[in-house]
Amino acid sequence: MSGTQQQNPEETERRLAAIVFTDVAGYSARMQRDETGTMALVRADFERMRALCAQHGGEVLKSTGDGLLLCFSSVVQAVACALAVQAEFTGRGADALQHRIGIHLGDVFRQDGDVTGDGVNIAARLQTKARPGTICLSQSVYDAVKGKLPMQVEPLGPQQFKNITAAIRVYLVVTDGAAMPAATSPRAKWPVVATLAVMAAALAVFFWPKPAPVSPIAVKPAAVAASVQAVTDKSIAVLPFANMSDDKDNAFFADGVHEDILTNLANIGALKVISRTSVMQYRGTTKTIRQIAAELGVAYILEGSVRRAGNTVRVTGQLIRAGTDEHVWANTYDRGLTDIFAIQAELAREIARSLNAVLTPQVAGRLDRRPTVNMEAYDLLLRARAILNGGINLRDAREEARVLLEHATAIDPSFALAWAELGRLRYQLYLNGNRSAKELAPVEQALDMAEQIEPGLMGVILGRLEIAQSRSDEAGMVQQIERMNRLYPQRAESLLARGVLLQRQRRWTESLENNRQAVELDPQGISTLRSYMRVLVEVRRYPEAIAIVERMQARQSYSAIYAYYRAMLDFWSRG
Repeated sequence: MSGTQQQNPEETERRLAAIVFTDVAGYSARMQRDETGTMALVRADFERMRALCAQHGGEVLKSTGDGLLLCFSSVVQAVACALAVQAEFTGRGADALQHRIGIHLGDVFRQDGDVTGDGVNIAARLQTKARPGTICLSQSVYDAVKGKLPMQVEPLGPQQFKNITAAIRVYLVVTDGAAMPAATSPRAKWPVVATLAVMAAALAVFFWPKPAPVSPIAVKPAAVAASVQAVTDKSIAVLPFANMSDDKDNAFFADGVHEDILTNLANIGALKVISRTSVMQYRGTTKTIRQIAAELGVAYILEGSVRRAGNTVRVTGQLIRAGTDEHVWANTYDRGLTDIFAIQAELAREIARSLNAVLTPQVAGRLDRRPTVNMEAYDLLLRARAILNGGINLRDAREEARVLLEHATAIDPSFALAWAELGRLRYQLYLNGNRSAKELAPVEQALDMAEQIEPGLMGVILGRLEIAQSRSDEAGMVQQIERMNRLYPQRAESLLARGVLLQRQRRWTESLENNRQAVELDPQGISTLRSYMRVLVEVRRYPEAIAIVERMQARQSYSAIYAYYRAMLDFWSRG
């Protein structure tokens, strides 16, 4: 045996993670003035940070004295946690502590009780570029979260850091109340001005006044805006489920259960169910139930959690009437893991009963159908979804998800949902690849398999529609959209697809109504709002189009594009 001690592989853990590094601004000077008082403030702030970290599915790796090192499996959750920290700590008074935060995606090593790696080193360097009360993101983190979280972002450009060879592009996130950056010099501003000028030219082409609609629109402008805010008793939003598992890597499972419950409810035609794209922004939110319900235009909110331990699972759910904060019902389901589909069906039925929504035989049949009998295949499907929802590099994420879905269909060839998602994913890879004809055969094979196993699956219809759209096959588009609206009349995807098709056909009145209904079901979805804005512009309803632009701007405050939308619409509205 050699004299060099071998490292036990079990003692070293390496993984890719989103690393959050915090630091107290002016810590040394405060300690010199008041050591006891400063330490008390640090302890109080750290306790709150730990709680927010847990709420966002993260883990506290260690304390560095005046900072914390946090780790997240999801980049979006890491940034959401940092935003929550700074939002809560901003504006507390002159004596309160202010924190700087750096976030990077990289490798983390656990060895001999310590945590190291490039992810830690770069996150620690990033926080030095932040001002008190702000957050600095690396390029990889910014790419992952842009468009997914409302942020005000200032690009700082490539930055050099001590002991880091390559320059890293850095983005500064400023929260409400934090100090704004100093004005840049005219020399520094000219590339920004040039970029905005190009954007303005592109937008002018997009928005250049078009011929008036063939037939007048009978809907009054005020009616369109008011109807978007209408609230019915049979309306509900399902907030992201909390992952209560001891293993935080099970967050993908909690997200999957949430998505499946939401889909079950959305398939109940008698209910108005807010789409996933609009509810995911409320993960870890500090907003009240009434605030969330008002923003989404619903009467009820469903909250829940998932705890998975071995072959058992616990799902909790509570239905809240937003107007009165009344808990209509709450239930806990403790079952074996193989009963997860039965739990989802029972929960959907209970909500339907509470909201007096009648289930048709077709919907009841969908609820009773088990997607798969193989829990390993179900796990693979949920992991693939999580990768696609949070992937840093979309091409790599798609390839990784494809492998998982192909494995799922291999171990359970009767898993229609996995076949449908695999078909759509293969088509996206085809579109972004060399587009060889031989790559289309596996796409059709996967969609055909799903259709044979479970006819009328939404994923298959969407896949066929995407193929028809890319080929400008209007007859094929009409066929799939009509089928989607017949089988899933209350899904945002159905209404939006029909609205876009009607716009292509210049059937403005019908397009306007379908887009409006889609916005009711997806009030925070950027693509849905953008489609509605376009048809409003086509029919010269500029005030309503401006209101939609303002809603998009509130969701993506870091993007300059909406300022140009607003400026042009203001110009046209004045003739």
